[in-house]
Amino acid sequence: MRAPPAHDENSDTSFVTDSQFVHAFGSPLPDDEPTDLILAAALVAFGENGYADTTIADIARRAGMSTSTVLRYFPSKDDIFREVVRSTLLGSLSTRDDASVQAQEPSAADAVRALARRYWTTMERPEMAAIVRLIIGELPRFPELAVFHATEALERFVRTLERIIHGGIARGELRPVDVRAAARTILATLAAHALWFAYPGIYAGLTGADRERAVFTTIETLVQTLGPVPPATPGDS
Repeated sequence: MRAPPAHDENSDTSFVTDSQFVHAFGSPLPDDEPTDLILAAALVAFGENGYADTTIADIARRAGMSTSTVLRYFPSKDDIFREVVRSTLLGSLSTRDDASVQAQEPSAADAVRALARRYWTTMERPEMAAIVRLIIGELPRFPELAVFHATEALERFVRTLERIIHGGIARGELRPVDVRAAARTILATLAAHALWFAYPGIYAGLTGADRERAVFTTIETLVQTLGPVPPATPGDS
């Protein structure tokens, strides 16, 4: 599924809107893309109204097709919702190459900095913010989607952090720490700040009005918790 446009960081909403949908997908789409069109329309509808208040007729209307056409591709609203979540998460993962961060950055600390910014950039995409919120809200109805999010998205990110931290320890850049706990703590901090940054009208009291300063200080605080080993200076024994 083709991704909607990037999130406007000055906006207080993280849901995909109709205007973003039209801009991203154009009108009309080729006839061989009805599934993409249905899923894109469903993402908008679920994001705006939630699962319970969205109907297949709503999705069909946004997709510009009949309800019967939608049902030819997806037999139920549950099936549409599951595929929206699955395809959006997989699409997000396919646009990231977290493994390359470690190789590109000169140090473990710099790799953590790069990965933190990449995570926030990903989470600020409006479709990702909407999907995560929907997963949390619909956890009792679709527990398998929460598990999918945890294993395919969060666990992958934690493993990347573990590789970075472990490599930094092995090279003497970082002090020995519990690698799993450190990675988990970093991810939890980034996830909380992703929410705060997405809603500055609500959380500016926590982050401050200067977004970039909040980003910088948060990342540097995380790096310092890893205990970077200062480089040796001439005369050190």
